[in-house]
Amino acid sequence: MPQYQLSLLLMLLLVGCASATTHYYVLDAHNRHIQAKPGTAIIALKLSIPRYLDRAQLVSRTEPHQLLIAENHQWAGQLHENIARVLSDDLSGLLRYRVLPMPLYADLHADGTLLVDIHRFERMADGHLRLDAVWHMFRHGKRIHSGSVSLASKQTFDSRDYAEIANTMSRLLDHMAADIAQKLEHLPDSAR
Repeated sequence: MPQYQLSLLLMLLLVGCASATTHYYVLDAHNRHIQAKPGTAIIALKLSIPRYLDRAQLVSRTEPHQLLIAENHQWAGQLHENIARVLSDDLSGLLRYRVLPMPLYADLHADGTLLVDIHRFERMADGHLRLDAVWHMFRHGKRIHSGSVSLASKQTFDSRDYAEIANTMSRLLDHMAADIAQKLEHLPDSAR
């Protein structure tokens, strides 16, 4: 291979490596957080998400059964923990008690447990973001309420618009927390 072709090939490789910058994203709670008073009841949040989503890279659907894994667009931590933190913060701001993600610190005792099972939380092939989940509230080992949430973004997103995708995912979590909080607030105090 002539010297100039080898030099050109090396330059192209360097340019390709330099343009592969990785971008990092987080989800944030937007509901107003109210400082809990001493003695406030504590609800433990136990969250599950699909394994194909619990990875560093953002995941989108390109076809109903095909996923796009964005190698250069990643979560700045574990998605599972980020979702649990956002839901806990949102719910704590909306409810009269503190919601803390599991595992709890050794010296904390939960007055109830909220199980949230997210089935879908990604950009769909049609460009809309979708959040589907079921949840169950337990008190003293007994299920006292259950519900489901199915949310979709009003607008569509290009599969490369990752900053807006992350922001809208945060908003969908806010809406899910508001839906759960509304149902839990209507439970009698004896059930909470």
